[in-house]
Amino acid sequence: MNEIFDGMTNGGAFWVTESIFDDPQARKGTRHTQLRAPTLIYARERRDVVSILFRYFTQQGLSNADYTEIMPFDTYLENSQHYEKTFILAAQTLNDAHPVFMDRRYCFDLLPSQDGDLFNRAIAIKAIKKPLLEPDAEPNIGHCLQKMIVRQDASKQYSLHCYAIIDAAIYQLDGRFLVPDLIASGLTWRCLFKGESESVMENIAPYLIDITPYTDKQTLFLLRLITLFTQQPLGIIIQSKESFGIVYHHLRKFTYVQNPETQRWCYLRFYDPRALPTIISLMDYSGLASFMRHALAIIYLQPNQSTVINIISVTHKVRAIKGSCFRLTQRMCNYFAQNSYQAFTQKVDRFIEEHVGDKSQITEGFRSYFIIQHINQALRWGFSLEKPVLLYVAARSMSYLPEIKWGELVKAHTCRFPLSQELRAKHLFGLVWHLSEIKAV
Repeated sequence: MNEIFDGMTNGGAFWVTESIFDDPQARKGTRHTQLRAPTLIYARERRDVVSILFRYFTQQGLSNADYTEIMPFDTYLENSQHYEKTFILAAQTLNDAHPVFMDRRYCFDLLPSQDGDLFNRAIAIKAIKKPLLEPDAEPNIGHCLQKMIVRQDASKQYSLHCYAIIDAAIYQLDGRFLVPDLIASGLTWRCLFKGESESVMENIAPYLIDITPYTDKQTLFLLRLITLFTQQPLGIIIQSKESFGIVYHHLRKFTYVQNPETQRWCYLRFYDPRALPTIISLMDYSGLASFMRHALAIIYLQPNQSTVINIISVTHKVRAIKGSCFRLTQRMCNYFAQNSYQAFTQKVDRFIEEHVGDKSQITEGFRSYFIIQHINQALRWGFSLEKPVLLYVAARSMSYLPEIKWGELVKAHTCRFPLSQELRAKHLFGLVWHLSEIKAV
C-alpha cells in the first residue's frame, strides 16, 4: 500500500516558510506592492533550505525576495488552522530536481473593493430626507425602501427601471408560493433558471420581477414584497436603465458558473443578501464590470436590520472597462472552500459528540483545534473523502496513544483494504472503538 504518509516518512526533509517578493505583474509607475506566498521546500538538511529557496527565487525572476520563519513541515501541520490538502499533495511531487512548491493561490492584484472602486454604502433610514419622506413621517425601513425603489424624473432622457430578484425558497417561508402570486400580480416576471432546472426547482429558484411603479398605485403584491424584504433575506433590488429582456438575459449567466479549481459547474446565489456583500467584494475588475454592466445600483437589506438600507454602486473606472467577463476568481474559490471546510469540521464535531461521546479523550473546548489538526493528518494517511476523514478523526479522538504509536496502529490495521478509503476507515474506527472499551488505546 502506497500511503501518502509513506512518501513523507522523512518528515524532517520538508520545511515550510512564507516567501515575500515584489508583484511580478505590477505596472511601471504604480505603487510598490509586495506579495506573500506559503512555500514548501524539500531539503535533506536544515542548513540547505535557504540556498535552495534563493536559487528558486532567482529561477522564477522574483525581485526583492525574502522569507520569514522556517519550520519543519510536521510542526507546521500541527499548528495549522487551515485545510492543508494542497501542501500535503504537493509534498509527493518534490525531490532533489524540483525541491520547491510555492502556493500562489494567495498572490493577488488589488480588487475594486480594496482600491476604492466599489461602494457598498449602509444608509441609515433616519438620514433619508425629503422628498422621499413626508415632512412629519417617522423613519420606517419599509416606507423608505418603497420610496427608494424608483424615482421617475421627467427631466431625464431615460426612465429608471427597478427589478427585484426574489428567492422562491425564502418567499414560501411565509406560507405562500411565489409562482401563483406572480401569475395573479399582473407584473412582468421570469424565472432565472430555464428548461429542466426551472421545472424541477420551481419553488426554490430565483425570479426576476419588474417592480417599477409605472403608476402611482401600488399593488398588494408589491406592498407584500416590501414587507417581506424587511423581514427575510428575500433577495435584492436592481436599478437599471435597461429593459426587462436585456437585464434578464444578462443576469442568467451569473446563476450557473464553473469552479476553475474543480471544473465543476455550480449554482451561484448572488441574489442572497447575506452572501452578496462577500461575493461582490471578491470580484476582480473584469468580473465586477460584467456584473454591474446593466445595474446603476443594487439595493439590499441585511436580515434583522431595521435601521439601514445598503446600496452597492461602482465608479466610472469600472464602467469604462470593455470586453469584461465574469468568472469565479481564486479568492472566491478559496472563500467557498473555506466555508465548506468549516461546515465539515462542525459535522465532525457533532459526530464525535453524538456517537463517540464519553469514549472521546478530547475535551470539548479543545475539540475544534483537534479536529482541524487531524483532518490534515488523515490526508497524510491517504484519506481524502469526507466519510473516511470523519471516521479517522473520530477514531483518533478515542485514543490517547502518542503520534508514533498511533501511526504504527494505523499502518498495521488499514493495509487490509488498500483500494478502499471507506473500508479502511470503517475498520480503523471499529478497531479503536473495541480497544477503547478494554482501555487498550
